[in-house]
Amino acid sequence: GKLLQDLDEKNPGTGWGGLYMAGEDPEPNWSKLIIMGHSQGAGHAAYLGQTKELMGAVMISGPQDECVECPEGTEFWIDHDYMTLNKYTAFASGDEPYYVNGVMGDNWNRMTEAGAVAWGEPTDVGFAVEAVDACASPLVTHVEYAPTSTCGGKEHCSTSLDDSVPFIKRTDGEKQYLYDLTVWPPIARPDS
Repeated sequence: GKLLQDLDEKNPGTGWGGLYMAGEDPEPNWSKLIIMGHSQGAGHAAYLGQTKELMGAVMISGPQDECVECPEGTEFWIDHDYMTLNKYTAFASGDEPYYVNGVMGDNWNRMTEAGAVAWGEPTDVGFAVEAVDACASPLVTHVEYAPTSTCGGKEHCSTSLDDSVPFIKRTDGEKQYLYDLTVWPPIARPDS
């Protein structure tokens, strides 16, 4: 809440004031917020959706939470009831380790079983030239990361970090990022 209040005070009249409830200890107006996170932040977005009624939550390359060496059937936070229902989107590289080893898919299934989403199987966005329904299922890509990537987990970063996202480039240097037109816009607005 304090961050939103600070943004409101530094940028009056730009809409920040409607996103928090003022007071000595300002609180975010959660139902007006879409929380987006990449990697561990995707788990944070899911957890906030579980504990708060959000406008929506966007999970990029996650959640990656897992219960290592736990007995089969062990429940953890992702298995419990959610306050935010059917307002989630997800996007991941189908070649990143936590997708390949099944952790992300398992978490998406756990969220479905907990009633947070009513997703089908993940949808491959192909070369991202056609519109996608980001709310019907998690989205995955199998397009190779950009040759400019400096990220240690290149596939993992290829869904959100500028130097890793695949692009096409004109001879004058102008770039068009692959997911900019048909993937990022619908995942950023889960309620639309």
